[in-house]
Amino acid sequence: MNAQIQEYTKQYDVECQGKTTCPIQITVEEKMTGPVFFYYALDNFYQNHRRYIKSRSDTQLSGTEQTVNDIKTNCDPIITNADLGFGDIKAVDGTTLLDPSGPATPCGLIAWSVFNGKFQLFFHRQER
Repeated sequence: MNAQIQEYTKQYDVECQGKTTCPIQITVEEKMTGPVFFYYALDNFYQNHRRYIKSRSDTQLSGTEQTVNDIKTNCDPIITNADLGFGDIKAVDGTTLLDPSGPATPCGLIAWSVFNGKFQLFFHRQER
């Protein structure tokens, strides 16, 4: 069974560095019999690192408003809105500017680390 496994790999971090969108095409020429599975892997994303795991406020995430002093020991390095590095940060209403020295909501690395990938698979039947 393992002898029938086909694998295709494409490293796209170099091509896509600094881009917000980066379409990558992988063309598989050989016929693949189903089921076909699609997997992706992330390198250098250390979600099991001690600093990452500890960087959150469970109290804040449960809905309780917290001050900067409340979250400063739990949320390092993202404690204030300025720590987010976005410059001027607007509230959900889109017009109100948030206080840069106010508490980041949510705070911590866990709440602000997101891999946002979109994948599309296409099947092209070749006519012979």
